Amino acid sequence: MSGPSCLSRAPALRLTHAALVLCAAALFLVFPALSFDYGQTPDEELAHFYGERVYNYYASGFKNQDAKNFANLHFYGGLFEAASVVAQKAVAALGFNRWFEDVYEVRHLLGSLFGALAVVVTGLMGRRLFGLWGGVLSAALLLASPRFVAHAMNNPKDVPFAALFALALYLMLGMRTRWPYIGRGRLAALVVAAALATAIRIGGLLLVCYAGLFVGLSWLTEKNRPGMRGTLTAAGVFLGAFAAMLCIQALFSPWQLENPLIRPFQSLKEMSNLVGYWDQVLFDGVVRHYTETPWNYALRWFWLATPPVVLLGLALALPLPLRRYARPQVLLLWFSVVFPLAYAVLKGVWLYHDMRHFFFVYPGMVVLAAGGFVWCCRRLCAARDSGAWRAACRGATLALLALLLYDPVRFSVVNHPNQAVYFNPLAGGIQQAFHTDELDYWINSNKAARAWIRQAAGMSGRQPSDYEIITMNLAPQDRIKALSNPRNAHAITVDGVPIVVIRLKEQAPDKTQDKTQEGAGNG
Repeated sequence: MSGPSCLSRAPALRLTHAALVLCAAALFLVFPALSFDYGQTPDEELAHFYGERVYNYYASGFKNQDAKNFANLHFYGGLFEAASVVAQKAVAALGFNRWFEDVYEVRHLLGSLFGALAVVVTGLMGRRLFGLWGGVLSAALLLASPRFVAHAMNNPKDVPFAALFALALYLMLGMRTRWPYIGRGRLAALVVAAALATAIRIGGLLLVCYAGLFVGLSWLTEKNRPGMRGTLTAAGVFLGAFAAMLCIQALFSPWQLENPLIRPFQSLKEMSNLVGYWDQVLFDGVVRHYTETPWNYALRWFWLATPPVVLLGLALALPLPLRRYARPQVLLLWFSVVFPLAYAVLKGVWLYHDMRHFFFVYPGMVVLAAGGFVWCCRRLCAARDSGAWRAACRGATLALLALLLYDPVRFSVVNHPNQAVYFNPLAGGIQQAFHTDELDYWINSNKAARAWIRQAAGMSGRQPSDYEIITMNLAPQDRIKALSNPRNAHAITVDGVPIVVIRLKEQAPDKTQDKTQEGAGNG
């Protein structure tokens, strides 16, 4: 009976795979199209200038040395920045400039491709560990994470890094627990993926630690471990791959290229605790300098900004490492999520502006959450030998997922393109966050605000310069005060909460009529 049943399912399975491939391909069209709706971020101008300097370094035959000491950006890899400049020049050469408002829209389009890559790779990780529907649910949970999707459109560092980090993890999850641990082709792909991730953020060096830990533990637990010659060969291959990774990633950093085996570690030291510049954050109702954020900063932001469906899935996945025959790959994924957060808490790493610096652990979190749902559903289905029972368990799981996915999906659709200010309902939503936490510090909404100003100025006969944009990146009491200003003309809201206010500027003193109106308003 099993043979015909399997044969009858084969066409449906092939059709399912084909549909999933088409959906994955569609992401690489949908994400770039959506990226045009998102605004320029505060970091992008400086990052663009750095990209031009990296490009000029190579275009000049290594004569232009400006990229080697530019702000503190020479400590970062220049992969995304240089690629953006190349893309901008290609757009100009092909005559496509009319499709873009400015060079930053080109950057956003390129970044959105990394966002699509992150979703696809997350789905592949879920499929590798938890089967086909584990992969589908992993990708769906990442797509239903408003903050991650929003940052995928205009974040030039954190999401591209997360995408390449996830790609390297996916390749790592295919490693074996016995000699020779990894094939040559996969090793080469892993080296390149890890190098590209490190060429965006130096934190990609963590991937080397993860690979070393996996191989080391596999060697210790292997019954028929290789002899001394095999062990030395494995160690030599590992060190050679590590050196190759350092050299490849240094190609995108002129400063590191001078000494690719030493400078990456100097960058890591510099980037571990950034000091020397002014930046304040609003956290739990208190405005403070980023060096004064409390130990639970990152953990609280994950609690505030992660959809409840992911949090529940993670809770359901907690027993997975405790199973007697837990797969080492699942343990590795858990470690890749827990270790960076635990390190940040225990070392007291200075953090700022929500969870974005830890986006690289988020795909792993999503995969584990999907695995938690899949595992629990399978356990329930196995409780009784009844087709009706198994169908009921699957139906109940799907119903629960649909219920939990409603809130983040609704938020994303209704509040596009301001998904970056999502707060989950367990934490009180954005209504509570208005009184306690940062909102649109990324000033993504300024693009829509400027569009409104141009339209309003055209209709009223005023000049766009007559208006000013007030972003609610203020202390809670100042936010309330800003909303009561009588010159307010418009507000951009998210679920009814203002994140930006547009107001008329103060009029010149000799305009009596405007002065009278202002006095009446203040009265």
